[in-house]
Amino acid sequence: MVGTLAMGIDLGTGSVKVGLFEPGDDVPVACVGEAYELAPVPGHPTWSEADPGRWRDALTAAVAKLPAEQRRRVGTIGVTGLFPALIAMDEDGNALRPAILYSDRRSVGQARELRERGLADRIERTGGGELTPGTTSVLSYLWLREVEPEVAERARWLGHGTTWMGAWMTGQVAMDRANASMTGVFDTGAGRWSEELMEALGIDPAQWPAPIQGSQPVGRLGGAAAQILGLPEDVPVALGGGDTSCAAVGSGCTEPGQCFLSSGTTDTLCLCLDEYRYDGRLYCAAHALPGRWLSMAPTMYTGGSVEWCGQLLGGEPGDPVERVIRLASSIPPGESGVVFLPYLMGERTPVRDPAATGVLHGMTPSTGPAEVARAVVDGGALAIRTCLDALPTENHMPGHITIVGRPASSEVLNRARAAATGLPVVALEFEEATLLGAAACGAAAGGLVARPADLTRPFLAHTDRLEPDPGAAEAYERLLPLYRDLYQALKDRDLFDRLP
Repeated sequence: MVGTLAMGIDLGTGSVKVGLFEPGDDVPVACVGEAYELAPVPGHPTWSEADPGRWRDALTAAVAKLPAEQRRRVGTIGVTGLFPALIAMDEDGNALRPAILYSDRRSVGQARELRERGLADRIERTGGGELTPGTTSVLSYLWLREVEPEVAERARWLGHGTTWMGAWMTGQVAMDRANASMTGVFDTGAGRWSEELMEALGIDPAQWPAPIQGSQPVGRLGGAAAQILGLPEDVPVALGGGDTSCAAVGSGCTEPGQCFLSSGTTDTLCLCLDEYRYDGRLYCAAHALPGRWLSMAPTMYTGGSVEWCGQLLGGEPGDPVERVIRLASSIPPGESGVVFLPYLMGERTPVRDPAATGVLHGMTPSTGPAEVARAVVDGGALAIRTCLDALPTENHMPGHITIVGRPASSEVLNRARAAATGLPVVALEFEEATLLGAAACGAAAGGLVARPADLTRPFLAHTDRLEPDPGAAEAYERLLPLYRDLYQALKDRDLFDRLP
């Protein structure tokens, strides 16, 4: 039987998800998942690691939940996952130690040293993003070389999570361009490894695998992996890209000027470009598709602030996010009398200030739970507005913002986002855009469809579109200068740094 289903695999933080999609259908054939433990590293609270073996075990358990008849029909596979996640591997692609994740902070000293040497600006302009421990994975490698030299010396390959998974599945070692653009030693504009930066850092270019397009096959599913997973042997496998890059494919953000917001604990606003554009406030990464780039404006904790607020306010049992949304809906947007800066864990765009903290400004004896909840919702919407203002939209102004991920379906949050940005918000009914995007890359790589959009297009027809409310938009325009000035006033007086 020739396989007709496209499988998407998403190696997430704490779970592995698997989806099956039939070209032409507008609902998935199946979506399953399996949790795995992302355990803290004893004695190292700032470290964040994952055992790749747990990804394999979770993937195997997730695939086993699919009926055998569906598994037999798999014709292509596309992989995505949390990125970056640096893995040192041997000749055969076996991990030599746990993966060092994007949220890891052990390489602060290496980042400081590169700034002192004057290399940081070159790395950032070439790679497209701020030199950040964990997020810039070459810093994790430099730490490895200094602290665990025996591992660094044994490493034949350096890659990310999808590199390792692709090697296990196919026996071929490669890295998709989206993941490569987060290493710090990739020329994101040119689409190649920067031998100049590697020479400056004393790195062997031969350790970094060949960069390939996300919709290009890395290889075919080998017999050993096929037997473990219960899938047909010789199925084409594509690496897709990092989770954000595949979400761009799954949300239809594939043409210049199209924009999507990945909604969750961290909200990331992304704009599709047809050229590489560096901006120190943003990240510019390779798209999963050729000839495209993503200008990314990530916040740090806008979605997390909503959950924090719900827990802070307490009350009756239930979902803390729903509690905030219910309270906020009782007050018109921008009318709480309180301004909230959602910087509970610092901020990334556009202020890039890890020392910033959350602020509630304007409270009086009449301020109650509803006012605080409304301020938190409004603060998150204004944060997204400042991200939009930072993106290079002069030649690519989006016609709307597509929302993917949870809580994409919240009408209160989406109306606030639409009014604050002045753009219609389109919420996709199918929330697993990352999984769909990975499957679409695999389907195109294996010839199941001519291009990824052939798989994703039916899903994009099911949306909820919200236009900006003029009254709310006016209220947010009044609040915006105060929102910006409040942060700047605190920053100028070093009031964040002076906190005990």
